[in-house]
Amino acid sequence: MTTLTLESTLAIAPVSDLSDVLMLYGDSETVDVSSPVEVRRYAGGRDRVVSVPGQTSQMSFVASYITRADYQSLLDFVGVLVLVRDVRGRAVYGVIDSVSGSEAVTDFVTASFTLTSATVSEIV
Repeated sequence: MTTLTLESTLAIAPVSDLSDVLMLYGDSETVDVSSPVEVRRYAGGRDRVVSVPGQTSQMSFVASYITRADYQSLLDFVGVLVLVRDVRGRAVYGVIDSVSGSEAVTDFVTASFTLTSATVSEIV
């Protein structure tokens, strides 16, 4: 049995090969949850809420002190279904939509990326 200890790091692995884990030092993470809702105005001035079941969840991460090789690996995960585990041990399946990085004078990159969650069935 393998034990994974995360200390201020993010573990990112493609679902197709969970042994290919990319470990990044995570600075911050933001979660945005939204639900498709519309308010319609009907006769007599009545407003009704029209909603669709389900929610969309997006997580934004900022990771610093990434080597150029790890940054390239992160870029390879764009558009791929991945499993992200954070320092709290949460497991989130999703697709990395966008990655942006800023390279300092040193050999490290600070990257921010957005993960849109996806529903995945796990077989135990």
